[in-house]
Amino acid sequence: MNKKLVLLTTVLALQLVLVLLFRVQTQPASDEADVMLTFASSQVKGITLSDGDQQVSLTRSEGRWQVGGFPADTDKVVTLLEKLGDLELQWPVATTSASAVRFEVAPDNFQRRVVLDGVDGLPALYLGTSPGFQKVHGRRADSDSVYSIGLSNFEMPVNVDGWLDKTMFALDQAPASITLTPADSNQPTQKLEKTETGWLYNSAAADSAVATTYANRFTTLQIVGVVEEAPANLVKQAAINLSNDAEQKQVTISRVGDSDDYYISVAGKPAYYSLATYIAEQLLMTDVDFSAADTNEEAESLQEDD
Repeated sequence: MNKKLVLLTTVLALQLVLVLLFRVQTQPASDEADVMLTFASSQVKGITLSDGDQQVSLTRSEGRWQVGGFPADTDKVVTLLEKLGDLELQWPVATTSASAVRFEVAPDNFQRRVVLDGVDGLPALYLGTSPGFQKVHGRRADSDSVYSIGLSNFEMPVNVDGWLDKTMFALDQAPASITLTPADSNQPTQKLEKTETGWLYNSAAADSAVATTYANRFTTLQIVGVVEEAPANLVKQAAINLSNDAEQKQVTISRVGDSDDYYISVAGKPAYYSLATYIAEQLLMTDVDFSAADTNEEAESLQEDD
């Protein structure tokens, strides 16, 4: 009886050893097999994104990213590379070439194609339909396996505006001198200047809070998009000269006819950049009263006395 028990125990132990050996042999040799793409962000020199109809290319030069020859939103590009490098794989949802068409991750039927330049041997990544929130079906170009991965196609626009650095013209510090020259010569030039004693508006004391708020708008200035040729019926509204201890810049704000479509151009930059209507009107000093607060209060007091 004891011999039989020992034999059964030995057989069971051998079975356990065989199971463990099988699991070890079938597991990935390294963590690299557990991710969709294996690369170092420092290797990537460019990113090409396509939806089949449109395509956009991001390039890195001297540590800075560009798109279409314009500064790109570096934080957005870095975030995308981090996400692409962290795509963990679970079990595939399909493993046939026919399923690639169904999930829209086939070479001739995809929602996004992602190509990372500068990484030898790295295949393209196809992204297709979405199985859920912040999820998308993905397939490497060198495999038939389709996975559900943590990405969204909306994170990868295929146009220049989607990757543009919208703050490219924002000043690092508020301007201390601002001169607005209207295109209409019948309108007066307006000058705002910060002195040791406070802000001056056309050489008179200005409301410090109002002047500071206006000047700070040039440190948070954001564009919407870019066009390389001037839109039709573009009418110049004003030129604004800005300067501080470190920077000098001249921007011109124009408007398409009487519409709400505004554009900004910058001296030395051969393109026009669209602006939100409210931002353009704020920069044009529309309905801004820079008069010193005590002067306003004195005038109101005199009106009340009358």
